[in-house]
This record gives sequence, structure tokens and C-alpha cells, in this order.
Amino acid sequence: MTTTNTISQAHIDLCTRLINPDTGEVYYRVASESTDAVYEVHHIAGRGFTCTCPAGQEGFAHCFANPTCKHCRWSVEHARLYKAEQAALAERNARAARLMSLGLTEREAYQAASATAIINGQPATDEELARIYGPRQARPTDAEVEAMAEAYEARPFNLLK
Repeated sequence: MTTTNTISQAHIDLCTRLINPDTGEVYYRVASESTDAVYEVHHIAGRGFTCTCPAGQEGFAHCFANPTCKHCRWSVEHARLYKAEQAALAERNARAARLMSLGLTEREAYQAASATAIINGQPATDEELARIYGPRQARPTDAEVEAMAEAYEARPFNLLK
């Protein structure tokens, strides 16, 4: 019987997040740390967790320190970390979109959004990041590009005129 509640990265690495293609249900397959067995952990709304491990098959009757088995706790921690990672990615993508609206290229914007810049002891604002990661000289506007294209456009040449 395991009495520790500490969840390590090794425990989380035993968890695999899956989605049932028919129902869209998210569930976990958790490898046993002592045997070659793989258990399935499901969460049923209003009922709680189920696990196919021996403790889960007995309704967690022998889980005295916690209401569920360790496989359920590991999968819950995996789900928490997964949601935090997805939220961080969404925030980075939103910040990159704001930086692109300030004139950065997509590459510059994602580089700036992934960076940690501190200015005067405070996290850098989007405007400061655009200034830092933006071009060293101003990019020409669309009108300027059009004017340059017309100026350097190939013209017909004839010596007999």
C-alpha cells in the first residue's frame, strides 16, 4: 500500500490522454509502475472516477488515505498540467496576434511573445516588445512599395526612336 501523496514527473509520464472519437470523452490510460498492466481512468459526471486497477474494481474500498487510487490522482494531475499548458499556448498566440497588429512579422511576433523581457522591473508591454523585436529601420508602407515598383519597372527600350 502506498501512503505518499507526492506526484512526480515519472508518475505523470505514465499517463496517456486519449479522446474517444465516438463520444468525445477524455480519458486516460495509465501504465502500472510495478507490472506491465495498463489501466483506464474515466471520470463520470455526478458519479466520480473509475479505474480498471484492482483497487478501482473494488470501488476504492482499500484506498484509506485518499478516496481514489493513485492512477486517478496521476491522471488528474496530468489533466491539470495539460490545461495549464493549453492556456499558456492560447495566451502566447493572443499576444503574438497583438504584436503582429503592431507591425511585427509572424516570426518576430512569436519570438517576442515567447520571450521574457523585464523593463524597469516590470514585464515588457506589447509596445515595448514591438520596439525591441521589430525591424531596426522602418519597413516601407504599401504605397512606398508600389511607388518603388513603378520607378524600377522595366520599360521598353528602342535605339531607333
